[in-house]
Formats: sequence, C-alpha cells, structure tokens
Amino acid sequence: MHILSAGYSDIMVGYSKHDHDAHELLYVVSGEIAVRIGDEEYVGRPGSLLIFSRFEEHSVRVLTKEYRRYTLLISPDISRGAENYLLSSVLINRFRGFRHVIDCRMLDSEIEQVMKMMADEYSRREPMYERLLDSMLMRLLIIIYRISPELFLTDENRNTEIVRDIQSRFEREFAEHYTLSSLASEYHVSSSHLAHAFKEITGYSPIEYLISCRLSAAKTLLAKSNKSIKEIIDLCGFSDESNFSRMFHSRVGCTPSNFRRQNYSKSLDK
Repeated sequence: MHILSAGYSDIMVGYSKHDHDAHELLYVVSGEIAVRIGDEEYVGRPGSLLIFSRFEEHSVRVLTKEYRRYTLLISPDISRGAENYLLSSVLINRFRGFRHVIDCRMLDSEIEQVMKMMADEYSRREPMYERLLDSMLMRLLIIIYRISPELFLTDENRNTEIVRDIQSRFEREFAEHYTLSSLASEYHVSSSHLAHAFKEITGYSPIEYLISCRLSAAKTLLAKSNKSIKEIIDLCGFSDESNFSRMFHSRVGCTPSNFRRQNYSKSLDK
C-alpha cells in the first residue's frame, strides 16, 4: 500500500520545521497558512494543495482563526516502476519552475470528496482497503495532473528511463558505492550527459539525491531504532563518522546525537 496515513483535522496548530520519510499532500479546506520550504514561503488558502517530497523540510504557520485540512502521507516506493512514475513525478522531482502550491479551486469539490473518502477508508480499514486507497490515490493524482500538467514528467524517453532507474536504485540500495563515471558507463552515456539529465529531471545532482536518500534512512534509524551511530553509518553508506556528522549537521541543522535525543521518544509515543 502506498498510503501511510490519510486524515482530516481542524485542530488549530502549526508545525515547526520538520520532514517525513514520506511524500505529503496537504489540502486546505478552510483558513490560511504560511508554509516555508527551504528559503521560499508560500500561502495556502481554501482550495490550495501543497506538495512536499520526502526530502523537503517544511514548517506551517496558521494565519487565521480557522484551519481545516486533509493530509496524506505517501510511501517513497510509489515512484518505482514506469506505470506509477509519470503520475508520482509531481511528488519526487523538483525541476526548475516547480510550484509547491497548486490552486485547485476549479475542482475543489472533487478533490475534497476524494480526500474525505481516503480519510474515511483509512480510518475504517475494512477488507481490501489498501487496494482501494491506492486506486483513490491514482485518481487524485490524475485530477491534479488535469489542473497542472506542467508539474508532471510526461515525456517518456531514454533520459527519463535512465533517471528513473537510478532514482529507484538509490532509494533501494543507498548504502552501495556509486560513481558518476561508473553509472554513465553502465547506461552508455557520458558523465556530463547523465549529470545534466538527472539534474534537469529531478532538480538534484546524482550525488545530492543519493545523500538525501542516505540521510533520510539515517534519520529514521536514529528516531526509531536502538542501533549505534556506527551501525547506522555502515547501514546507510557513509564513509566515516566525521563525514556523516558533518553532512548531517549541514543538512539537518543538528548533530546525529542531538537529533536522536529530540526525536527518539516522540517516535515511541507514536
């Protein structure tokens, strides 16, 4: 099942900077919010759909006295395979000109209906609910595509196939050792061609994407396991503790040990 959670809330609360090892869709039913993703700030209004990839830290600030929304958390493995990749590309790829907020007012009643059905289905968990939720997710992505097709990767070609395959490998086998030249040789393209195509399609260089996969896995292990930092370094493919700590602090803003102290008890509560 690709849906990790689906729910509705009217609780008046914002969220400090955070991320999930999951893609997120947030649909604003009423109220206004300010959302910060990296250095950019967006405003979400009724009928706005906000999109966060698993690698994007974001914060939410409520601007009004009412704030009602639906939220979906979607598994990273939705992007594996050509069939889902084109529709799920809006969740994972951040090419130049990508927008994190989509104005869905033209189809707001349809989107709200699908979101409500997904939240209800997830809550009840009746027989075959996993398959039904996955089919509803595909329906939702098709609706979003009809509103903003420019945010999807619809040009299926050799570059797309190569990048999709490498993304899938990085997500599954992030601890392996890769070099740009060896990947380029394997796919029979030049290193410069591969680097350009990967950046153009995903918004990340190959090494940035690989490091993001490694850090995402490391954060999950720090928050949800008792494994030592040395074990996590080995499992996630970092070369040594100094390299891991420096990279973790640069991307996350704190040391691995501090991150564990701040998040381990929270994950147990959930």
